[in-house]
Amino acid sequence: MESGSVAEAAALLEPITSTHPRPRDRALDLCLLAMCNARLHNAEAAATRLQAAEALDPLCQLLARARR
Repeated sequence: MESGSVAEAAALLEPITSTHPRPRDRALDLCLLAMCNARLHNAEAAATRLQAAEALDPLCQLLARARR
């Protein structure tokens, strides 16, 4: 996401977010996906991903950054 296309990052993250067995890993991916959605001006999708991430892991390290 940092050196490539945000749309490409979102496309890569979308199918794998539900495949992680650990909630913490899913929450991290959902935060990244929320950041991608926000950068793509899709606030509704970003908010949905952020809520899902917080439900999975309220202490997720990326939550604060994703809320910016």
